[in-house]
Amino acid sequence: MATDVAKLQRELMKIEPDLKKHLVRDIKQVAEPVKNKVKSAIPVVAPLSGMNNQGRLGWQTLTGKKPNDVRVVYRASSKRNAGLVTSLVSVNVGSAVVAMSDMAGKRRPTGKTASGAAMIRNLGRKPSRYAWPAAEEALPGAQGKIKNIIDGYCREWNIKA
Repeated sequence: MATDVAKLQRELMKIEPDLKKHLVRDIKQVAEPVKNKVKSAIPVVAPLSGMNNQGRLGWQTLTGKKPNDVRVVYRASSKRNAGLVTSLVSVNVGSAVVAMSDMAGKRRPTGKTASGAAMIRNLGRKPSRYAWPAAEEALPGAQGKIKNIIDGYCREWNIKA
């Protein structure tokens, strides 16, 4: 059974605007262990020597996103996705170099160029090297807790969503 979280939020706003903030905070707090798992799965040292620079695609960046920049994003619904089942919470890796090295070879396992093929080969393992395997471990527990939080708010405030 799917719950219309957007409807729940609207009803909570009618009752007390701070309730929606508490709901979002409670749900994001449940996603923290997933975030921490993903963050700890990202290597501290650049997986390839060419990534040891301070540019946008560098592991020791002075500007931009640090390699271990991982965020929890809450998104109840949007008008564009009205009626569709979408993710309520996502854990996003903010660094371009981590995203690139994590997913390199997913679309084209042999690479587009010779240097791309060499990079994929040297990274080893199949695509989604860091983020998804780490998140997969913590995900089932978080999903159940989020469902319980939503059900609890619905019961406590007598809202059918």
